[in-house]
Amino acid sequence: MKNHRHSIIVFILTCGYALSSAWFGVNLYDEGIIVTGGMRVLHGEMPHRDFASLYPYASYYISAAIQFIFGTGLLSFRLFAALIFAGICTLSYLFSIRMGLSTFYGTLSSLTICITCGVAPVSLRAVFIALFCTLLSLYLLTGNQRHKTLISLLILFFASTIRWDIALYGSIAWSVYNATDYGFQWRKFLLYIFTISFTVLLFPLFTLWAFGGETALIQAVEQTIIFPVVEFPSVRGLSLPLFFPRWDGESRADVLLASFALWGMIIFMIVTLMQLFTKKIRLDLPNNRLMLILVVFMIGLMNQARVRSDFEHCIPALFPFIIILFYSAAHQQIHKKYIVVMTVFLIAFPGALKGKQWIQSYSYEPFTATWGRGVYSENAAHYDSLVTSIHNMTSPEDRILICPEQGQTNQSSDLLLYYAAGRLPVSYFYEFHPGITDRGDIQQHIINDCIRNKCRLIVRQQLKSNQSAKEDNARISDKLDIFIAKHYCTVRTIDGYNVMMPITR
Repeated sequence: MKNHRHSIIVFILTCGYALSSAWFGVNLYDEGIIVTGGMRVLHGEMPHRDFASLYPYASYYISAAIQFIFGTGLLSFRLFAALIFAGICTLSYLFSIRMGLSTFYGTLSSLTICITCGVAPVSLRAVFIALFCTLLSLYLLTGNQRHKTLISLLILFFASTIRWDIALYGSIAWSVYNATDYGFQWRKFLLYIFTISFTVLLFPLFTLWAFGGETALIQAVEQTIIFPVVEFPSVRGLSLPLFFPRWDGESRADVLLASFALWGMIIFMIVTLMQLFTKKIRLDLPNNRLMLILVVFMIGLMNQARVRSDFEHCIPALFPFIIILFYSAAHQQIHKKYIVVMTVFLIAFPGALKGKQWIQSYSYEPFTATWGRGVYSENAAHYDSLVTSIHNMTSPEDRILICPEQGQTNQSSDLLLYYAAGRLPVSYFYEFHPGITDRGDIQQHIINDCIRNKCRLIVRQQLKSNQSAKEDNARISDKLDIFIAKHYCTVRTIDGYNVMMPITR
């Protein structure tokens, strides 16, 4: 009962910490993916069948449910995101207690997780929903509840409909736990990992095929499995020795933080695995079994971080890493004062970054449009003006296209603007991303959609010139640029956005 009270306190405090910055800034791309995808679902469209997505489908239906219940507005998404973050921090605390840590060490662990991982902007993202579900599945599996295996599997299957890669890493950890109940059993492990991982991978595809048909299934395999595995690492991955990104779109601070985090986890992982293989860590002890599955889960999440070169994508791996770091420190019987010093050291830099964000936020302006009411940003007035212009130039049933400026179609686009303007994308491929929308066949598909759906307005976003190491300008298709230049003209420019209307002949 005491631990339950403490976990409730951890949940409330971490949720409050997340909400303290939930009012500031907008995430034009990552947040835009979920909210605009949810808007398309509300209008009867289905992921992969009616619009492309690098994620499975469930996060869009969660977004659609939030929009249906609470109406238009980012704050409802931010509240849900804060609850998810607090849930992950609370599960991390409960894992620490289950591994035998005292309330003192469990509190330090959750404090470190909250401040370190809380550097990321508060926005609804599929990766954190899937991470929460997967951690919940593993936590239930390691408990004493009735039907724990079945319940944990069902939650793991649900996580696969949000992010199949996170669920896949969780299924490997799930298999390791079940294969080490009486020492490590290779046959049992291979049976579990083949059966569970294969099922986790197929579950979102099977359900999508059942409701969306063969076309949706084929597109889902191409977009959520083949592209991330084959193309994504070469477009966005950190190159060895993990200090320089292949894609130049992230800040140097992001790359430095990502590199330090990855190297810290790699060193810790190697030391831990060496102790396991030399039997200095006994797997017949329940606490060490819990540590092992967190290490396995962390290794999978580290792979996800390696192919996405920013600190935010290191954050999922930091959750299990910090838990086992404090467990190892307590297990080595390090004096409390040194663990407190370690905690201060770990939270000092991210805490300073968070403080800097809070100070900067005082200069932000509020959005006045309904979609952003209660949210503040440094360019709020310009963005409101852009949204108003789109409203004045189009009707609610008109579809529009938002894409990067000429010669930059291998860069990510502003997806939030669709939601802010309340206008549906004109094309199946509305998410501009390196390795996808710079291809000639994809651009021809967008052109065909613009013609068929009578695109009434195009907004071109002027971006910084960041080119992929894999592709140079000569390999970026210019089909879409030529089409837009031939059929559309700029009627207004607002803070880096060119608003274009069809040329009347």
